[in-house]
Amino acid sequence: MKARSKPTEKRERSVFSTIFISVLVILAVEVTLLIGSIAVSRVPQQLDRNAEDILAKQVENRSRYLEDFLVQAQNLGDMPNRINEKTEALLTSGQISKDTLGQSSASSEPLLEAIADDLVTQLRSSSVTGVFVVLIHAIWMPARPMSVCRAFICAIWTRMRRLPSATRI
Repeated sequence: MKARSKPTEKRERSVFSTIFISVLVILAVEVTLLIGSIAVSRVPQQLDRNAEDILAKQVENRSRYLEDFLVQAQNLGDMPNRINEKTEALLTSGQISKDTLGQSSASSEPLLEAIADDLVTQLRSSSVTGVFVVLIHAIWMPARPMSVCRAFICAIWTRMRRLPSATRI
Protein backbone atom coordinates (compact mmCIF):
# COMPACT_ATOMS: atom_id res chain seq x y z
CA MET A 1 0.00 0.00 0.00
CA LYS A 2 1.11 3.34 -0.84
CA ALA A 3 1.11 6.00 1.78
CA ARG A 4 -0.90 9.02 1.07
CA SER A 5 1.02 12.18 0.79
CA LYS A 6 -0.16 15.38 2.38
CA PRO A 7 -1.49 17.93 0.00
CA THR A 8 0.78 20.89 -0.22
CA GLU A 9 -1.85 23.06 -1.77
CA LYS A 10 -3.63 25.69 0.26
CA ARG A 11 -7.28 25.14 0.80
CA GLU A 12 -9.38 27.55 -1.20
CA ARG A 13 -12.21 29.58 0.40
CA SER A 14 -15.67 29.45 -0.96
CA VAL A 15 -17.17 32.42 -2.74
CA PHE A 16 -19.75 32.84 0.03
CA SER A 17 -17.18 33.10 2.83
CA THR A 18 -15.09 35.59 0.82
CA ILE A 19 -18.08 37.86 0.22
CA PHE A 20 -19.36 37.42 3.80
CA ILE A 21 -16.04 38.39 5.38
CA SER A 22 -15.66 41.45 3.15
CA VAL A 23 -19.22 42.59 3.96
CA LEU A 24 -18.51 42.20 7.70
CA VAL A 25 -15.35 44.31 7.37
CA ILE A 26 -17.24 47.04 5.50
CA LEU A 27 -20.02 46.94 8.11
CA ALA A 28 -17.50 47.30 10.95
CA VAL A 29 -15.93 50.32 9.23
CA GLU A 30 -19.34 51.94 8.66
CA VAL A 31 -20.42 51.39 12.28
CA THR A 32 -17.14 52.88 13.51
CA LEU A 33 -17.62 55.92 11.26
CA LEU A 34 -21.24 56.33 12.41
CA ILE A 35 -20.36 56.19 16.11
CA GLY A 36 -17.49 58.60 15.55
CA SER A 37 -19.62 61.10 13.63
CA ILE A 38 -22.38 60.98 16.29
CA ALA A 39 -19.86 61.56 19.07
CA VAL A 40 -18.11 64.40 17.23
CA SER A 41 -21.30 66.20 16.18
CA ARG A 42 -22.72 66.09 19.78
CA VAL A 43 -26.08 64.66 18.68
CA PRO A 44 -27.04 63.30 22.15
CA GLN A 45 -26.57 66.72 23.76
CA GLN A 46 -28.65 68.37 21.04
CA LEU A 47 -31.40 65.78 21.46
CA ASP A 48 -31.48 66.39 25.22
CA ARG A 49 -31.65 70.15 24.67
CA ASN A 50 -34.49 69.76 22.16
CA ALA A 51 -36.45 67.51 24.53
CA GLU A 52 -36.09 70.07 27.34
CA ASP A 53 -37.23 72.88 25.04
CA ILE A 54 -40.28 70.90 23.91
CA LEU A 55 -41.22 70.08 27.50
CA ALA A 56 -40.81 73.72 28.57
CA LYS A 57 -43.06 74.84 25.70
CA GLN A 58 -45.70 72.24 26.61
CA VAL A 59 -45.67 73.38 30.24
CA GLU A 60 -45.98 77.03 29.18
CA ASN A 61 -48.90 76.25 26.84
CA ARG A 62 -50.62 74.15 29.50
CA SER A 63 -50.26 76.89 32.12
CA ARG A 64 -51.74 79.47 29.74
CA TYR A 65 -54.63 77.15 28.95
CA LEU A 66 -55.36 76.48 32.62
CA GLU A 67 -55.12 80.16 33.48
CA ASP A 68 -57.56 81.09 30.71
CA PHE A 69 -59.91 78.28 31.72
CA LEU A 70 -59.90 79.35 35.37
CA VAL A 71 -60.39 83.02 34.50
CA GLN A 72 -63.39 82.10 32.35
CA ALA A 73 -64.79 79.97 35.18
CA GLN A 74 -64.40 82.93 37.56
CA ASN A 75 -66.39 85.27 35.33
CA LEU A 76 -69.27 85.99 37.69
CA GLY A 77 -70.73 89.11 36.14
CA ASP A 78 -72.77 91.15 38.58
CA MET A 79 -73.65 88.25 40.89
CA PRO A 80 -71.37 89.45 43.75
CA ASN A 81 -73.05 92.85 43.63
CA ARG A 82 -76.52 91.26 43.75
CA ILE A 83 -75.50 89.12 46.72
CA ASN A 84 -74.02 92.14 48.49
CA GLU A 85 -77.22 94.12 47.89
CA LYS A 86 -79.39 91.29 49.24
CA THR A 87 -77.11 90.94 52.27
CA GLU A 88 -77.24 94.66 53.01
CA ALA A 89 -81.03 94.69 52.55
CA LEU A 90 -81.40 91.81 55.02
CA LEU A 91 -79.11 93.62 57.45
CA THR A 92 -81.09 96.86 57.28
CA SER A 93 -84.41 95.01 57.63
CA GLY A 94 -83.10 93.24 60.71
CA GLN A 95 -83.64 89.68 59.39
CA ILE A 96 -79.94 88.91 59.86
CA SER A 97 -77.33 90.35 62.19
CA LYS A 98 -73.58 90.72 61.74
CA ASP A 99 -73.00 89.37 65.23
CA THR A 100 -75.05 86.17 64.92
CA LEU A 101 -74.63 85.37 61.23
CA GLY A 102 -71.82 82.84 61.62
CA GLN A 103 -72.97 81.30 64.90
CA SER A 104 -75.71 78.96 63.74
CA SER A 105 -77.45 77.69 60.64
CA ALA A 106 -80.75 79.23 61.73
CA SER A 107 -79.25 82.72 61.87
CA SER A 108 -77.87 82.46 58.31
CA GLU A 109 -80.96 80.79 56.80
CA PRO A 110 -82.64 84.02 55.55
CA LEU A 111 -79.44 85.03 53.73
CA LEU A 112 -78.96 81.60 52.19
CA GLU A 113 -82.57 81.51 51.01
CA ALA A 114 -82.18 84.98 49.47
CA ILE A 115 -79.02 84.13 47.50
CA ALA A 116 -79.71 80.46 46.71
CA ASP A 117 -81.26 81.18 43.29
CA ASP A 118 -78.24 83.25 42.23
CA LEU A 119 -75.82 80.55 43.37
CA VAL A 120 -77.68 77.72 41.64
CA THR A 121 -77.96 79.76 38.43
CA GLN A 122 -74.22 80.46 38.51
CA LEU A 123 -73.45 76.81 39.20
CA ARG A 124 -75.55 75.63 36.27
CA SER A 125 -74.39 78.28 33.80
CA SER A 126 -70.64 77.85 34.28
CA SER A 127 -68.49 74.75 34.03
CA VAL A 128 -67.74 74.47 37.73
CA THR A 129 -68.52 71.91 40.40
CA GLY A 130 -69.01 74.28 43.30
CA VAL A 131 -69.82 77.86 44.18
CA PHE A 132 -68.68 79.14 47.54
CA VAL A 133 -69.70 82.35 49.30
CA VAL A 134 -67.47 83.97 51.90
CA LEU A 135 -68.87 86.91 53.82
CA ILE A 136 -66.23 89.20 55.29
CA HIS A 137 -67.19 91.69 57.99
CA ALA A 138 -64.26 94.13 57.70
CA ILE A 139 -61.09 94.36 55.66
CA TRP A 140 -57.93 95.96 56.96
CA MET A 141 -56.34 98.07 54.24
CA PRO A 142 -52.67 99.11 54.64
CA ALA A 143 -53.38 102.50 53.07
CA ARG A 144 -56.28 103.13 55.49
CA PRO A 145 -55.60 101.24 58.74
CA MET A 146 -58.61 100.04 60.65
CA SER A 147 -61.02 101.03 57.90
CA VAL A 148 -64.11 99.09 56.97
CA CYS A 149 -64.60 98.83 53.23
CA ARG A 150 -68.11 97.35 53.28
CA ALA A 151 -70.39 95.82 55.81
CA PHE A 152 -70.16 92.47 54.01
CA ILE A 153 -68.12 91.62 50.97
CA CYS A 154 -69.03 88.65 48.85
CA ALA A 155 -66.31 86.59 47.29
CA ILE A 156 -67.13 83.64 45.05
CA TRP A 157 -64.72 80.83 44.32
CA THR A 158 -65.30 78.29 41.64
CA ARG A 159 -63.74 74.91 41.27
CA MET A 160 -62.89 73.67 37.81
CA ARG A 161 -64.63 70.61 36.43
CA ARG A 162 -62.46 68.08 34.68
CA LEU A 163 -60.43 69.21 31.70
CA PRO A 164 -61.30 68.01 28.23
CA SER A 165 -59.30 64.87 27.48
CA ALA A 166 -57.81 66.34 24.30
CA THR A 167 -55.85 68.87 26.35
CA ARG A 168 -54.02 66.38 28.54
CA ILE A 169 -50.29 66.20 28.08
